[in-house]
Amino acid sequence: MAGINRTVTACCLLLLCSGPAAAQNVWGGIVVGAASYDLSGTGVVPLAGVSVERYVHRMWRIQANVAYLQHETPAADTRTHYFLPEAQLHVQIPTRVIRPYIGIGGGAAIQRSGRWRMHPTLSFSSGMKILVTPRWSLGGELRIRSVRPWTGSIADWTIGMHHHL
Repeated sequence: MAGINRTVTACCLLLLCSGPAAAQNVWGGIVVGAASYDLSGTGVVPLAGVSVERYVHRMWRIQANVAYLQHETPAADTRTHYFLPEAQLHVQIPTRVIRPYIGIGGGAAIQRSGRWRMHPTLSFSSGMKILVTPRWSLGGELRIRSVRPWTGSIADWTIGMHHHL
């Protein structure tokens, strides 16, 4: 667990500790969508999140994000909250307007249902961003996340808006 925390922390520091040249390659965004989960019960619930991305090359970017969802556990009839901080490495096709990409990463599923629990996650994403203007983009993504690898899963279908910071 400590290794995942160090990895997420290192990626976030890499994004934040950048000079003026790197700042030209930083984007921030918000996403909303639906999450299909198979945890302590199954279902589909709304999901929302925020992200920060830093381009390290035309084709490569590092993303740090946090998503949130909640669901009701059928057996205990209680509400469970999940915070999902992650870091991913994306590779994209750097066209002028449409930019398809795939990504791989990891993080944590921080669960709150009476008490706090944290589980490691592994994730894979695939999506597309469309540059609307040089400073704004719209995108869609499918992110598949393995929670407590390989005993639970969450699949997010999201749309989002990103701004060049």
